Amino acid sequence: MKGDWKKCSEVLNSLQVWDLVAGENAGEEIKTMLTEKIKQTGLRTYLLAFSSQYDSLSHDQLCEMFEMGKNEIHSLVSKMMINRDLIASWDQPTGTIVMRKVEPSALQVLALQYAEKAASLVDANECLLDAKTGNFGFKDGEGW
Repeated sequence: MKGDWKKCSEVLNSLQVWDLVAGENAGEEIKTMLTEKIKQTGLRTYLLAFSSQYDSLSHDQLCEMFEMGKNEIHSLVSKMMINRDLIASWDQPTGTIVMRKVEPSALQVLALQYAEKAASLVDANECLLDAKTGNFGFKDGEGW
């Protein structure tokens, strides 16, 4: 979730299964391809998870963090913008991604309120069921 692609790549590359792949250098080619996909997914995950925390992000800093080229980062971020996964825009002169804050719509606010009320009804229903059955919130001998 933190965009820590290096740790993920190290774990996958350390698996012994790569020695069993048939073909000359096939295992190495697969590991290289997987590492690139992990970098891309790590970048997407990082942007989706932390974009709300930033006002802007440096293109160069993202290149350094994910060890990718400028064109590749630009392409991935632009696709996210086009697909509306990331509400942002490019500031070409400074080489930054400017994040735009989006307030939830009226429908989204109502949906959140509905979900909260439904959750409280489920909790109340579970409490009533526990009182009726005599469990009082204890499961499988837990408690006293």
